[in-house]
Amino acid sequence: MNAKHNILTLSTAIALVGFAEHARAQTCSDNGGLSPWVCVDWNRVLDLVEGTDFVFDCTTDVDAPGVTFWTGDLNWKIWSHVSSGNTTPDDLGAILLNPTVSTDDFEVKILFGAAGIGAANVGSIRLTAANWTGYSSLDSGSNITGTLNGALTLVEDSGGNGGGARFTVEGDVTGVMTAPNARGLTVEGDITADVSLGKGTGFVLGGTISGDDFHVDDITNGTLRLGDVANATDVWVDDTMDGGILEVDEAVGTGG
Repeated sequence: MNAKHNILTLSTAIALVGFAEHARAQTCSDNGGLSPWVCVDWNRVLDLVEGTDFVFDCTTDVDAPGVTFWTGDLNWKIWSHVSSGNTTPDDLGAILLNPTVSTDDFEVKILFGAAGIGAANVGSIRLTAANWTGYSSLDSGSNITGTLNGALTLVEDSGGNGGGARFTVEGDVTGVMTAPNARGLTVEGDITADVSLGKGTGFVLGGTISGDDFHVDDITNGTLRLGDVANATDVWVDDTMDGGILEVDEAVGTGG
């Protein structure tokens, strides 16, 4: 009996080791044999499945495949490379949500490995959906080297969870930015559309802001540093708390 039990235990252990080795495998697309090489991953003990947990979009823009996340997870990662053997950042299309479960939460990193830049240019990041009550965030470490060529939309839930934008854009942002918790948001280039940021500290917007409206709910215990602001842009802050400060380099343009 003991020998049989030991054999069963050993077999089970081998099976579990094999399962652990197989678990959490990233899923990549070769974009129909074209560049770029786009991958997604998470840290669950089960492999993610395209068509069940997410779906790639390699047809809307063949040069910049997108992804839509279906299954909620707090450790989604996505990245884009020139090829499977070349980790130079390449382009992504739209990053979207279509939640299978209406209460699921989504935290996403645009990141390669532990600290690698996730992509060059990105089409848009619209982490929201109709009839959905969860939250979405761009998590710490997310980084793109080029332009965000569309909207950035993040949402918090009814309890105020999520909506975080711990994210660096080294280039420009051309779409409307909406982030309820803007802690850690950095845009080094220009912002050419409206901005609506909630509470937070530690965000830096260094280029020229030229949308119609720049709105921040609260600046809490820190300084919000803006670059140049076009004279047509209406900048307004609802509240500053614990010594919050707004700094503007210069108002630019005629009459600025």
